[in-house]
Amino acid sequence: ARMTAAQAADILEEIDPDDATDIFAEVEQADPTTAGTILVEMEPDEAAEIRDLMAYPADSAGGIMTPAFVAVFPDLRADETVRALRRLAEEAETINYVYVVDRDEKLVGVLSLHALVLSRPDSPVSELMSSQIVSVPVDADQEAAARLLTEYDLLALPVVHADGRLIGIITQDDVADI
Repeated sequence: ARMTAAQAADILEEIDPDDATDIFAEVEQADPTTAGTILVEMEPDEAAEIRDLMAYPADSAGGIMTPAFVAVFPDLRADETVRALRRLAEEAETINYVYVVDRDEKLVGVLSLHALVLSRPDSPVSELMSSQIVSVPVDADQEAAARLLTEYDLLALPVVHADGRLIGIITQDDVADI
């Protein structure tokens, strides 16, 4: 309430997208005009992330997910994947898992950071990944997502669109209050 729109925009840009969206939703409910001004002040990509996340019901998997994850193609080698992780580490909310997607962005596997680091540098991701994937549809209830995350003792749960495209992840901190 005491910040200018530009200051609020700067702060929201530094927060994880899912948390920034929660804060933005409160601002929008209290003062839609100010919320609109904040979005205008934000970097276009950051504002687009918030708009995209706001499109999902707050009590759905999409409403609590973050789009900040790391995904690679199965034909990458382990050493190429590690280099990519180094470049993308700041953008991802967590890199405990590396998600593997095909050229259509459909989720085809998951790779633990542990397996990646212990592999030979020339090993293809397709040989290191697990194709036994636990995921949740974007429109699933947040409580169902929380149950899956805890039932399988996962650090993060991939969220997929109806066509199988990976669109986000839900982390343990996202379900702590559910």
